[in-house]
Amino acid sequence: MTNRTIAITVVVLALSTAIGCSGDLSQLPAAPTSVASAVVATGAQERWSLSRTFTAHTGSEGCTLALDPIGRAASDSVLMVQRSDTSLGLFTADHNTYVGTVAGNEFLVTEREAGATLQCGGAQLSFRTEARVSGRFASDGRSLIGTETSVFLFESGRTITRQWDWQARRD
Repeated sequence: MTNRTIAITVVVLALSTAIGCSGDLSQLPAAPTSVASAVVATGAQERWSLSRTFTAHTGSEGCTLALDPIGRAASDSVLMVQRSDTSLGLFTADHNTYVGTVAGNEFLVTEREAGATLQCGGAQLSFRTEARVSGRFASDGRSLIGTETSVFLFESGRTITRQWDWQARRD
């Protein structure tokens, strides 16, 4: 389980009102529009320094959770980048594996995490996570910027979306 999943788990467990959530899902960002390639890039892995800054949190009306300090804190960590031709793999220190495509300097990578179940009040809440990072490499190839969007999809149809800005530099 990733740090993001643990953080959202703690928040959801703390709020028993999440069970009664309802609202308009049309306000949420669109799900990833491109399916990531299952083939990870074959180039050499490079070590990069990644800074992630929390920028947003949304959910159905009544479900917007107060984020804990872990979710809001900026984080600096290692990012492994594997790029070749049109394929890209990004591997974070908190065990996220994003795979996808790169065209010129633009990239889109995605990750899907298997379902998890949370005890919330008297009910079990099942969810899965879909995440994407879209961004751009600098023309010199030594840095990148991007936006990570993670959507927590509850079996009930409710969603919670969290977003981070990425900045990374090759070591």
